[in-house]
This record gives sequence, structure tokens and C-alpha cells, in this order.
Amino acid sequence: MRIFHKECKSLTEGGYEVVLIAPDQQDRVVDGVHIKAIRKPKSRIVRMTLGAWRVYRKAVRQQAELYHFHDPELLSVGLLLRARGAKIIYDIHEDLPRTMAYKFYLPTWLRRLLVPVTEWLENAGAARLSALVVATPLLNTPGWDRVDNLGYIPRDRVADVLGRTRVGLVVIHPQPNYIRSRPTKLFEYMAAGVPVIASDFPDWRKIIDAARCGLLVPPEDPRAIATAMEYLLTHPEEAREMGLRGRQAVEGSYVWDVEKKTLLDLYDSLLTPKRSAELLVPAWRAPD
Repeated sequence: MRIFHKECKSLTEGGYEVVLIAPDQQDRVVDGVHIKAIRKPKSRIVRMTLGAWRVYRKAVRQQAELYHFHDPELLSVGLLLRARGAKIIYDIHEDLPRTMAYKFYLPTWLRRLLVPVTEWLENAGAARLSALVVATPLLNTPGWDRVDNLGYIPRDRVADVLGRTRVGLVVIHPQPNYIRSRPTKLFEYMAAGVPVIASDFPDWRKIIDAARCGLLVPPEDPRAIATAMEYLLTHPEEAREMGLRGRQAVEGSYVWDVEKKTLLDLYDSLLTPKRSAELLVPAWRAPD
């Protein structure tokens, strides 16, 4: 979703010919983006082996000047394409080596081995390029009658839901791939003028302290989260001011137009003036 609606469409608007390789029923063109369909892998092993090979074959056929991929398991694909002379962008979203320690479907000894090995492979590979679901007894806890689960919300309804929201929570637990991430939900709350309650991670603290747009809490402390919620709900004027400051911060520093310019500048620096076709290799999700 984010890759297609933001990156692909922005690049198309910037004058590039964009091809998106993704699981889909058939090849099609959506909003100027050429989608090349591949079969969705049925398992993790198939995704990392046969799935990667399908992506590589499809990518080679595009004969693109630049390839842009996001998934760590496609690093080998990026290296092969680089060996063919193409320019490669590896768009990293998480600290992959640290997440290996939390792949509990793997034996403990293998997880310990994979952390340094994966870090070495990722660093070595990237240097050659161009530029838990946790089972908990939550369903047995009281209070679900006061929870309204909205389920999946289409993009065109998100603004309406956020417009009726008084406090936005981003209380992700401190797992390695989250601590240094920048969650989209945080910036969506800020853009909507909603005061936030967020996990007290160093990078998140910098954002929220600078904007003065919310409260920070230990994400594994339910009482601290409840106290923060109660404070904002009982201090509506202060909460409203936090929300306004968050919106101002997004408009000035974090709005997609700023990121869009950075992305286009990167492509301009890597591609020739003729604006050759480039290719985005995305996550294993079909575009909408």
C-alpha cells in the first residue's frame, strides 16, 4: 500500500516509467504504474527461494536501468541485478539482524548464529549496491465490551476516523525492528491533529519532544498508558494544543511532499536524463 500509493505514484508523477513487481492476478496498469504479476508464495520457504527466483526472472525481463527493492530476502536478487550492470536501491525498513533473535520458529542455536551472519551478509551485500506474533490470553481479559474493533479501514475513510479520535496510541513493544523505526501511524495521528501517546524509544522521543505533540510511556506498562490516556482526556485544551503542534510539525518537516522530493532527487542522481524505466520490487502484498 505505502509503496504503491506513495513511492510508485510519486515517481510516475515525476516523469519516470515505473514497473511494480508484486503478487497479483494479472499484469495491469494502475494510475500509470505498470504492475507485473507474480504468484503469491504459499509458504515462507517458497517465498525465500522460488519466490525470489520468480522476482529475479521478471525483473531481468524489464531491462530496467534502476531497481528498487524493500525486502531483505531479495538482497540476493539485488546483487544479481547489480552484477548485470543495473543501479540498485535497497530500501531498509527494519533492523533485520536484530530481528533474527525473535524468529522463534528457528532453533535457539540457529538464531544466535544468524544474528552476526545476517548482519555481515546484509552489510556486505548493501556495500555492493548503488545508493512474533505473541500468543497472549487477551481475549479472556475484561473490558472487550468497551472496545470497538473497526477492522480494516479503506484509505478514503481514515481521515474521517481520525477526525473523531481524541488520542492516538502508538505503544509498540521494544522489539529490535521497532525501536529505531518511524511508524507511519505516528505521523498519521500528528497530521490529523491528534495528540499521541507513544512508546518511549530514543528516536521517537526526539520527534515528540521536538514537536511537543504528545506523551511518552513505557510500552509494557498498562498503568502508565492508562494514566497518560486519562490525562489527555481530562485536559482537552492541552491535548488540542498538542494536536495542533503535531500537525504543524508534519506539515513543516515530515509531510510526504518532503520525502517525495528526497526520493525524486535520489532517482535523478542515479539515472540518466532520458529517465529510463525503473523497477520497484516490493513486499509480498498485492497492490490495491
